Amino acid sequence: MKTFILLAFALFWTTLFSCEKKSDSIKTDTLAVSKKGSIKTAEESITFLKSLNKIDILTKFFKPYKIINDTAIWEQDLESINMRVSDDGFIHTVVDSIYQLDDIYIIIFNTYLIMEDGQIESGHPSGIDYSIGTIKKDKNNGKYIITGFKKHLTSGGSFGYGLPGEIVDLKNKLKAIKITGGWTGTGAIMENEDYFNIEDFSNLLHIETYNSNEGLCEEDDFKCIDKTEREVIPFDKHPSNKPAIIIKYKHTYYDEQVIIIEKSDTLIYDGYHFNNDVYYEGV
Repeated sequence: MKTFILLAFALFWTTLFSCEKKSDSIKTDTLAVSKKGSIKTAEESITFLKSLNKIDILTKFFKPYKIINDTAIWEQDLESINMRVSDDGFIHTVVDSIYQLDDIYIIIFNTYLIMEDGQIESGHPSGIDYSIGTIKKDKNNGKYIITGFKKHLTSGGSFGYGLPGEIVDLKNKLKAIKITGGWTGTGAIMENEDYFNIEDFSNLLHIETYNSNEGLCEEDDFKCIDKTEREVIPFDKHPSNKPAIIIKYKHTYYDEQVIIIEKSDTLIYDGYHFNNDVYYEGV
């Protein structure tokens, strides 16, 4: 009987010890996966900011190697593979502007190409990269929560700089950030606008708003002129109850006399973007 009791007691502790080791092993594996970033809990996916100062913002969004003069200096990764890398081997990013819509803050970041001498590359083909992030203030604890981020939104600008973003109300609760870009060279000028949904950063519309070769023409040489102008106007209330925009089109050219053609197209939002082919369908 004593032998039986001792054997049962030994089996009990062996089983318990084995379970504890197995449990520890599972915990260790789970932690390892979490550290690799393959599995993220709800708590891990939310990042808090102490404040809306530029250093806090740059630190949380870009996790830079260092920050100098409000410029985040950080290493390129897969999300930024098409962004400008400066001569020092790092990406240089600043906070350009912060917009507030109710309790949401929209942040536009600019990335510049810095040369070996510390100056911004300034040739006319040289532009900047845009990034975008959104932040919401937690009413319970007063902290700022990062709710969205896209490292490479788009590229644009010229001579090393780019125009700031602009919030546009496209009606029916659809708002966009407008980024204006373009280029100039040997007398020709082109301007364009990109509209991005502020909720998911999808590209709602890319449109060439101005294209002209007038800089190549002699004064009063109307035969030379070929100019196109387009304007985007939010539709107040479309019959479909969907967000819609009007593209006002004006084309100026010469065919024995100066000819100006004007027309309008209506583009309707399909749940992802506006039909961006319509305005190219002739005149």
